[in-house]
Amino acid sequence: MNMSLNFNHVLLTNITNTNLNFYNFLKKEDTIIWRNCENLNINVNSKINKFIFENCKNVKLNLNNAINGIEITKCNNIELKIKNKCYIELYKSNILINNVNHQINNEKSKVKLL
Repeated sequence: MNMSLNFNHVLLTNITNTNLNFYNFLKKEDTIIWRNCENLNINVNSKINKFIFENCKNVKLNLNNAINGIEITKCNNIELKIKNKCYIELYKSNILINNVNHQINNEKSKVKLL
């Protein structure tokens, strides 16, 4: 696992087979970037600015608080459970979203809404 921190941005790369519980650890200014990760189960209870996923597979993201946005690029089998409305930007990905109340910008992605 590689991790770099740039003020309120965190880049996580090559994380696999992991359950992550952020509870209330994150701040509303924070952005987390996930690159080349797979088989993740991520739970977040705090407010956060943005999640970015790039080239990730088999990710379940459960957000129980406010988030400004999510970007998903070239990912496969991503499942989003988001309590509050947010902006979701998709590009060449396969995704399942639990709620249709989000603003979605879809470019060449397969999206299933529940």
